[in-house]
Amino acid sequence: MKLAAFVSLWALFSLTLQAAPRDKCTCELNLPEKAFPHGKLQTVEGNATDCNIHVTPQKALELESLLLGLEKRLTQLHSDVSILEEENDGELYGVLSLFIIENEMVEIRQLMEKLNSTTVEHQVLTADTVQQLEDLKIKMIELEKFDTMEVVKGRKVNKRLKSALETCRGGVNATVAPTPPPYGKRK
Repeated sequence: MKLAAFVSLWALFSLTLQAAPRDKCTCELNLPEKAFPHGKLQTVEGNATDCNIHVTPQKALELESLLLGLEKRLTQLHSDVSILEEENDGELYGVLSLFIIENEMVEIRQLMEKLNSTTVEHQVLTADTVQQLEDLKIKMIELEKFDTMEVVKGRKVNKRLKSALETCRGGVNATVAPTPPPYGKRK
């Protein structure tokens, strides 16, 4: 028995030595799906970042501060014109009041020009941002096709469920204001 096992091992060993060694090993791998376009995803992320950089709360604050400044100037102008109408003596005070009103009108005109240019800039920025967001939406829909495990779809469902849960909690925890006691004496 030992001799038979020894002969079998010797035969296997000699066959292994006689086989020509392979220098290269090749395999063919066929993936049923297309490769994920990481470059396209990076482009979308870059575009989203650019969009966030250009649209900032400071832009809205700038417009709001210009409107507030204009409102204050117009209120001051109205007050000064009222004073001029009341104190019109046709002399020195009238001339000084007119000079003050003229300066306020120049400042209001400058504010209006700045407001108009800022508004135009914001309109262009808004139009560009809307177009960028539409493009990003289309690209993201294309990228969602690669989500074979439906992770994005699951996240959307989870987000809707969380929103529904918060709405439900808000309805349950809502407290009704107590009714006020009736006027008069209590017995």
